[in-house]
Amino acid sequence: MNIIFIVGQTAVGKSSTLETLFKNQSSLQLLPNRRELTDQIIIPEMLADTGQEVRPVKDRVERFALTAAYRKKYHTGVIHALKLYLEANDLPQTAVVFDNIRGLEECQGALETFHGARFIFLYAPPLVRLKRMLGRQDAFDSTQLALSDADFKEKLEAIPGALETFGLGPLLELQATSDETALLNAVKIIATEVQNYHAEQAAGYLKTHLDDNQLLYLDTSQLGIDEVSQNIQDWL
Repeated sequence: MNIIFIVGQTAVGKSSTLETLFKNQSSLQLLPNRRELTDQIIIPEMLADTGQEVRPVKDRVERFALTAAYRKKYHTGVIHALKLYLEANDLPQTAVVFDNIRGLEECQGALETFHGARFIFLYAPPLVRLKRMLGRQDAFDSTQLALSDADFKEKLEAIPGALETFGLGPLLELQATSDETALLNAVKIIATEVQNYHAEQAAGYLKTHLDDNQLLYLDTSQLGIDEVSQNIQDWL
């Protein structure tokens, strides 16, 4: 199968990348994305496995936990779900794009399952992604917070991985110009994602196993939208 995988975590610039791809390659077909496969395949199976009622799950941290459980059950994670989808549906005759995969296990699974696949790897540091998330106001970016009368630093300390991921100083600076609840919400989501998916390990694996024709690595914190677009056009 002629497939291009978008690799990247929250707020790395995947939407802009897809716009560029489909603007310049009208023959490409977009497969159901990660969010759709998670809703249709992963969440129902994991809830059923634990004896819970199958229901929609909107909380992003809960979704991370369920996809982690799925990855523990099936080592390749969402790649396993994608394979199930493709086996149950007619395969497209054109080149296809899947948005998106994350982490080492999913990159390994994609390379092992889809020989000859190509990868666009989008990277941005956690703090950059945090600022982007605060600015984009996406309704999908939600999670439950245990708000209390504690001060801001204590609330951060209660979020696993928050201070290790961002450091206290940058978060205090953001607090001065941001809604505190929205900031804590974004911190919790990205810190949890970092704990579940190691971007550097995934990038290292792909760089070791692929040549420049199969892998395009872009640090979107260092490139403008036009530069990202041009890099993708040249690579295609």
